[in-house]
Amino acid sequence: MMRYEPKMLINRTGRPVEFMCGGRVYRFEPGEKKILEGFVAYHALEQVNTGLEEYVEGMEDVSTVSDISSTSVNDYSKLSWKALVKEATMRGVYKVGMKKSDLVKILGSNE
Repeated sequence: MMRYEPKMLINRTGRPVEFMCGGRVYRFEPGEKKILEGFVAYHALEQVNTGLEEYVEGMEDVSTVSDISSTSVNDYSKLSWKALVKEATMRGVYKVGMKKSDLVKILGSNE
């Protein structure tokens, strides 16, 4: 059985996030940080579409989803793959197998 390390997660979505794992409901308010048991953190990050992110000290300067939403067309190419996929998923335009260049074009045309 795999062993997962506990992780601190943060909600940068700008809205409350709820998910269930092991019969228990976990809730994050916007901007809230919590340390979760390893498997629960893995579940929130990899198994369900919560929008939560792993928190690492010093990442206060990382843009939030609302910051990404106001990003201009040229700036989408500067975002990480994960941020692009998250934004495209929230807008309902992401499809498995898409390339970064495709996402940059689509996100830029949807503004």
